[in-house]
Amino acid sequence: MFGELTWASPEPIVTGAAFFLKVSCSGGASWLLRIQHEGKRRDIGLGSAKLVTLASARAKAAEARKATREDGRDLVAEKRKAKAGSVASGSCPDLLRNTQGPVV
Repeated sequence: MFGELTWASPEPIVTGAAFFLKVSCSGGASWLLRIQHEGKRRDIGLGSAKLVTLASARAKAAEARKATREDGRDLVAEKRKAKAGSVASGSCPDLLRNTQGPVV
């Protein structure tokens, strides 16, 4: 679908309702959803355009809108908290030991 376009600048391609394709200068593209939660603007990444189809990105956007509007969830804060928890689950030496194998 987007293979015929040439990316002259990293401007987003808006597909409607705060849902757009953000293209980087290097040529990578990702789907983003822009929402507001408690007066703060939030951009939620929905995945790479190479890996996530337009239909799939739209479905993810609909789920994110529902979670934010109906359930009152802040998806960006939840993601940050989960990421911080996964890093804090082990100390740096433990993480290095797990990735490098036994220390000689």
